[in-house]
Amino acid sequence: MSYSYQAPLTYGPQTNNLSYYDTSYQKPSIAPLVTGCTILGGGIGATTGAITSNKKNKPFGKNGEVTDSFAKSTYENFVEKTANSGKESYKGGLNILEKIDSVKSADELKTLFDNNKEATSDICTELKQTPDEFIQNIKKENLEANKKVIKEKINAGNKTRYQNMKNQIEACWNKDQKKFIKVDSVKDDVFNAIEKSKGGIKWGTVAKYGAIGAVVAGVLSFIAGKFMTK
Repeated sequence: MSYSYQAPLTYGPQTNNLSYYDTSYQKPSIAPLVTGCTILGGGIGATTGAITSNKKNKPFGKNGEVTDSFAKSTYENFVEKTANSGKESYKGGLNILEKIDSVKSADELKTLFDNNKEATSDICTELKQTPDEFIQNIKKENLEANKKVIKEKINAGNKTRYQNMKNQIEACWNKDQKKFIKVDSVKDDVFNAIEKSKGGIKWGTVAKYGAIGAVVAGVLSFIAGKFMTK
């Protein structure tokens, strides 16, 4: 006969030795993660805004010429401080460019002219007509062609303005010292406009990108929170 040994039977409640079943476990808080993601997202957004803004305020392009954006920014800073009719003509021209594509009749064009008299006067002087004469010659058949002429005149005038500003910017640039210096041929208000344009970061742009970064951070926080709850 053969015998096999069996351990003695144990009765009653047994102690569970599996210590990893800990009922006191608490899920970690995601608050620090949310805060971290928000700071990171805002920082990335602000940095993007700073870079974008600095590109707009960079005076010279790769070829060493004054950039169009810097010349335009400088001219706009200049006209904001001037009281002559050139300011109203320039701003009126921009307003006409913004709205003229929606004009569908001679009457609508006349209204646009009446609301931007300085710009209209300059345009029609080049065309050797008065604004009223110009409008009287508008027919349904030639409306689009005349709108095109108006836009071309305004854009050509602005191109001349920006080029003149470029010339003055270049005159103030000291290549040896790598900075702008006031010269006799450039008026004080123009030089002040140059100084303002090169001021650097536009904080409105930084704030905009910072807000975008914060939205991204919110998405990251949400995803991270979902992951941690699992």
